[in-house]
Amino acid sequence: MANSGPPGRADLSGPVELLVDGRATYIKAPAGMPAPTPWFSISLEGGGGQSPLSDLPQIGSDPAAGLAYLRGVSDDVEEIGSDQMRGVATTHYRAVVNIGEVLAEAPPRDRDQLRHGLRMLGLEQLPMDVWLDAEGLLRRQVTAIDLSQSEFFADPGRPAAAQELVTTVEFYDFGTEVDITPPPADQVTKLEDMLNR
Repeated sequence: MANSGPPGRADLSGPVELLVDGRATYIKAPAGMPAPTPWFSISLEGGGGQSPLSDLPQIGSDPAAGLAYLRGVSDDVEEIGSDQMRGVATTHYRAVVNIGEVLAEAPPRDRDQLRHGLRMLGLEQLPMDVWLDAEGLLRRQVTAIDLSQSEFFADPGRPAAAQELVTTVEFYDFGTEVDITPPPADQVTKLEDMLNR
């Protein structure tokens, strides 16, 4: 996965290593990020009075969760062209995700948490680019979030153009078995603890 911006407190551009074990996402601190440990974590078990971060939509920090946003893609989908993704021929499409549709299509048990998280991000629409192969498998997904509209992340001291978070996720090695081992606890800091420092 790769992130681009927003610049400012830390440079988060470039590839980001992450692990998802179903309960949390573990993200290796990028170079230049003043982190107290090599990894930080974001809980995927939202609600219940936990940190506000637990309710944020896991658009970038959980690639599988990001696929759910494809349910809200508008009918106005633009075909951009053809590209090769890791040696696989793909077609590049551009669309806008309607957040209202995402909420309507979400499982009822998840709607309140998702609605709260989207409100925190200030999202009503989400620009998205996707690359599909000949079998309809998603090979790349790029999202751009305007954090200047977020009640949680907005920074009034920076122009809106400097507060865009672009996340790129590539999908490959389909069907490969994986064995996820989270980093040791003494090498992990909760993201909410970092933000509250």
